[in-house]
Amino acid sequence: MSPPLNYSAYVWNAIYKDYVRNLFVVLAIVLGCGGLLQEHALGTAGGVTLALPVSRSRMVAVRAAVGILEVISLAFVPAAVIPILSGMVGEPYAVSQSIQFACLWACSGGLIFGLAQLLSSTIQGVASVWITCFLILMLYSSIVNVTALSAYRSLDFFKIMSGAGFPYFDSSSHAIVGPLPWLPLAVFVVFGARVSAKAEYS
Repeated sequence: MSPPLNYSAYVWNAIYKDYVRNLFVVLAIVLGCGGLLQEHALGTAGGVTLALPVSRSRMVAVRAAVGILEVISLAFVPAAVIPILSGMVGEPYAVSQSIQFACLWACSGGLIFGLAQLLSSTIQGVASVWITCFLILMLYSSIVNVTALSAYRSLDFFKIMSGAGFPYFDSSSHAIVGPLPWLPLAVFVVFGARVSAKAEYS
């Protein structure tokens, strides 16, 4: 029989490893969906674009910037809520831990958002975009976990988001104890930005 989880382990398993993390991924996909192609499919794009004295590229860029800010805001929601609720139940949880996990989520979420936005600019139908994005992420997860690429943990941004199996994460205390993997996170940010920019010209 496994020993009961301590509070830090409970928070990590419930928030940063599974349920809430997966919800964050879904919301990042939802935020990336939509755009001019989807409005065109509904017959509303013409009226919107003709009424605004701005270029298509500027509209897409502004939408991408707002979407990224929304993803970052979502990533920091647990950082704001968990320490407060933890204090209310008499179980302190370090704000620094929440902020570091929020950084992991924000960088990875930007990549997911960029993928969803790119798909939204190439596939008509929001439901089709959702399904395609989910399938791509499932295929990606399978490839980086089942194939020889599983030896390169830094390729799996799902694991980077939770910290599981990485040197910066202590599995006994379920806490971040070392510097974050800034190089993979920087790659995620740059790649997500490039994918979002690519959507502009699709």
